[in-house]
Amino acid sequence: MTMKKISQFTKSVCLLWLVSIVAVLPAVAASSLLVQADVNECSGCWVITATLNGGTNETYTFPGALYTVDVATDTLYGPFLEGQLGPPGGGLLDVAVTPDGSTAIVSNFGNSTVFFIDVSNPTNLHLLGSLNISFFAEDIAITSDGQFALVTDGGLASQLASIDIATRTLVEVEDLGGTDAQAVAVAPDGTVIVVDYLNGSLHTLTLDAFGYLTPAQDYYTPQFEKDGANITDWSVNVAVAPDDQTVLVSPAYADYLTIYQITGPGTLTYCGRVFGLPPIWDNVTKTWHGGQQSVAFSANGTQAYVFSNGIYDPVANVTYPNQISVLDITDPGCVSLRLSGAAFLMSNQSGQFFGVDVLARACHKLYVGNPTSFSAVNYLHVVDLTDFSVSSISVGPRPDAGVTGVAVLPRLFVGGDILPVNQGELLAPVLGLIAVTIVAVAALLWKGRVTNLRLPPASDSGR
Repeated sequence: MTMKKISQFTKSVCLLWLVSIVAVLPAVAASSLLVQADVNECSGCWVITATLNGGTNETYTFPGALYTVDVATDTLYGPFLEGQLGPPGGGLLDVAVTPDGSTAIVSNFGNSTVFFIDVSNPTNLHLLGSLNISFFAEDIAITSDGQFALVTDGGLASQLASIDIATRTLVEVEDLGGTDAQAVAVAPDGTVIVVDYLNGSLHTLTLDAFGYLTPAQDYYTPQFEKDGANITDWSVNVAVAPDDQTVLVSPAYADYLTIYQITGPGTLTYCGRVFGLPPIWDNVTKTWHGGQQSVAFSANGTQAYVFSNGIYDPVANVTYPNQISVLDITDPGCVSLRLSGAAFLMSNQSGQFFGVDVLARACHKLYVGNPTSFSAVNYLHVVDLTDFSVSSISVGPRPDAGVTGVAVLPRLFVGGDILPVNQGELLAPVLGLIAVTIVAVAALLWKGRVTNLRLPPASDSGR
């Protein structure tokens, strides 16, 4: 090879090296920011919760209120809107938040009303309005686009309300006729899943782009036999995993979750049950002591956290506290038990709310309210998922002001502006544009040098 060819080869390698280094700058910078976001993942993340009421004295029940928690420091803010969310005897139950983190919807059971709350500033909540839905309001589910809220009674009612969130108006109330609607969940494809507690079944509907509901199918989970007793799912809650297909159904009395998969709009496929959760079988009464009430999910959707309560061991005559277990979701509809009883909480209640989500994951923590109004406590449990240690945050001015629904405000607040937590994803395109510009300029400069460069002819000794 001649000296000239060696020189040109060296320049080509150098240019290729320069282009490669510059081209990866966006990825490196974004990765650095992502690592930083992981380290500081709690910054800007908030939790919102409600109290059933404000507690009681000998003659008076105080009104419920809303509270927020800065997840980074577990600092409590509130009470907010005390006395503005319906009569105190009604009971604030579920809290659901729109995907953009701007609006929360809260149900007042006895008042048959849902309230719309501006939560864009979690240290200063504002009431936007309210809507009476003509039946007791308990469970709330919000569509993935934040357009509609679905509400069920939780009692022996067959109605399902569809609400336009932006206009705070009722689209329709769908009556399921001879079947009940105790809890509701909705998937991005418009599949609506309703729990029918007394009939041991699920019902699906489809939700169209205008918020109208159309009944689809009925599903009766297969019974099975245990110690001569026929076991039926008496389910109280339902959740759709982040994969938008896996459906987890929570029975009130069982040591399992029931799993379905959404295989099309309004269509479910039964996948089986995941056994081994904390509730205990009673060989005498042929029933379980305890059941599941709420489910939350990890950020990537590969794990589910299950809240079990009402756990009594009749043999040992011991009542165990409420517990958190961990499940793995490996594929849509494929769920297995990872760890039963991973965390023991500091309370125990028998009974469950219908559909009210009292468990929420924020950052690397779980925030847990009361699964029922009976023996409810006025503190929010906090479970650190890195080691499953448990702490608590006192909420409400009185010990019987029970904490109910819990939800996450998944936004980052910086100087009054709202930004996604993952800033690396925002900056990567900008860095990419800078990188392309640098490469183009470098190439032009290098081309000019090669054109103007004059080397002497190579001699035979240079071969």
